[in-house]
Amino acid sequence: MKVLVFGSGGQLGQVLRRTTPYRDAIFLDRAAVDLRDGGAIERALHAARPELVINAAAYNAVDRAESETGLAHAINEFAPATMASACSTLGARFIHLSTDYVFDGAISRPYRPDDAANPRNAYGRSKLAGERQVHAAGAAHLVIRTAWVYSEVGRNFLPTILERARTQPRLRVVSDQVGSPTSAWSLADAIWRAARRADCVGTVHFTDGAELSRYDFVAAILGAAATRGLLPMRVVVEAVSAAQFAAENPATAARPAYSVLDSSGLRRQLDLQDMDWKEALHAVMNRYVASNG
Repeated sequence: MKVLVFGSGGQLGQVLRRTTPYRDAIFLDRAAVDLRDGGAIERALHAARPELVINAAAYNAVDRAESETGLAHAINEFAPATMASACSTLGARFIHLSTDYVFDGAISRPYRPDDAANPRNAYGRSKLAGERQVHAAGAAHLVIRTAWVYSEVGRNFLPTILERARTQPRLRVVSDQVGSPTSAWSLADAIWRAARRADCVGTVHFTDGAELSRYDFVAAILGAAATRGLLPMRVVVEAVSAAQFAAENPATAARPAYSVLDSSGLRRQLDLQDMDWKEALHAVMNRYVASNG
């Protein structure tokens, strides 16, 4: 199967490249295709004529999106709209990645794919708009919502926390936002499994199954780092409320208090066992150690 992946420079794109089962897969980063240029996207797709297109690209600067709404919508809405429309013309299948931030966090059980979306911030609104454009384009498609994606690759939450912990003896972390940390490696495996299933369509959820606060996740990261000798000093993690954090950091965008995703449907369809999030985290930490000497 001829596969084309957008967003190969991001953390998920890099992991997809490292794990692809398709030897001739084409990986394009933003240097190759400007995602703000619909014509460039169309030209890349018509030149490659893939059977499957995966969009791993996104504008995911959640806080900056509040002041860069045009750029967020260009990349998160109009770029996937162009991709999906071209896929419809070419007869290609389209897999698009979305986010838990399409939800407002008003319920207290894991969100199912058919639950009503109601984003609380500009980033979430741009991603939801992208989902709707993909659904309307007419291509065979799969939208995978995921959450709190991390890895040892590129810029993301895990290496950022480790960098801060090396220089700051105290970290203040929000304790009343709960979600589902997801290893980029777990997510990439699910994407490649779904790629082989033509019947895997519509909107689905995928995470590593955890239900953790940001505070709990940071504590787990630092605990795993300490056991591997990665921290030069003891770090105190101080729990703060989202309201308190926002008051101290005015540029912070609103986030859902609860955005755990129910991924049981996709796991059943792909015959994936429930994931132990701690195992996923330790696998990433082992890769982090290996890649950082």
